[in-house]
Amino acid sequence: MTKKTHVVDTFDNAHFQRFNSDLIGNEMAHLLSQITMNWGKLEQALYLSMKSIDVGQANEWREAFFSTPALAARKEKARKNIGTKVATSNPKLLTFFEETLDRFQDVQHRRNALSHALWLPIETPNQYPVQPLRYDRANMSFDPIRVVDLKFLGDLLEDMTDLSRRIYWVGAELLAHQQLKKWGKR
Repeated sequence: MTKKTHVVDTFDNAHFQRFNSDLIGNEMAHLLSQITMNWGKLEQALYLSMKSIDVGQANEWREAFFSTPALAARKEKARKNIGTKVATSNPKLLTFFEETLDRFQDVQHRRNALSHALWLPIETPNQYPVQPLRYDRANMSFDPIRVVDLKFLGDLLEDMTDLSRRIYWVGAELLAHQQLKKWGKR
């Protein structure tokens, strides 16, 4: 009796992958490098916005937001606490902030699917199958295989750029609101 294995359990998929050495392959490599290089900027932007909400809890919230999926309840609790603080401080900003966190989660999920994955051999030119890998408390789980192409990477980078602007705007708005409140202008 042969035990059924997953695609990641075969040595056939252990070979190092690379993009094709052509115009599209070079552009894909360029986009993926930009996504990888700039991810930390999004994390830092979110952290700075969290500090503008509550400097005392920012480290705890940051840790919850960037923890493993196994700690999702902790992330949700942090998100509720942040929402409560924003609603108290600047209620007009709450909806925009919650939408920004939703976008952050979507972008984070798509980026993690690329960064924590096994890139499989290509079967169709310029379409790269990617098997996202997740290890939660020593258990491996598999999301569906994604096919990554130029559009996927371009859309992800564009969403990251937009998200960065949104996050910094939230932080700046919260700091300005707090200062105007001190001066009695709001």
